[in-house]
Amino acid sequence: MTNETLHRGFMTEAARSAKAWYRTALGAVLLIEAAGAIALLVSPLGVSRLLALGDDVGTVWPRVAGLLLLLLVVYMLLGRTMPAAAKMSNILGFVARALLGILLIALCGRFAIVGAVWLVAAIVLAFFYFRYFQAEVMNRP
Repeated sequence: MTNETLHRGFMTEAARSAKAWYRTALGAVLLIEAAGAIALLVSPLGVSRLLALGDDVGTVWPRVAGLLLLLLVVYMLLGRTMPAAAKMSNILGFVARALLGILLIALCGRFAIVGAVWLVAAIVLAFFYFRYFQAEVMNRP
């Protein structure tokens, strides 16, 4: 009687499944971030009012934030297409999201809500990536 979980076919399927889950989660997060970045670029005053920052914030800083967020999304697309080859971009993305989430939570107000969402996204993505990486390592002979 052998252990079925150690067969190569089972581990290959587990790695494929974990990769699909990670790519789906990262795709959803990147889609939401891209929508937020485009909203910051197109209507910075609308986003400022939504976050209760007031009209005196201006349009330069929200647009810069939107551009930086869009650059982060483009940077993370490589991690979505090739998660095994782009380990550093994925890990840096988790750390950056977590640090930004903690910073936004520390700012209080409505930024805390956005920060909590970013922190949860970082934790969820790190969890799925760890499961994928673990399955990928177990798949190799």
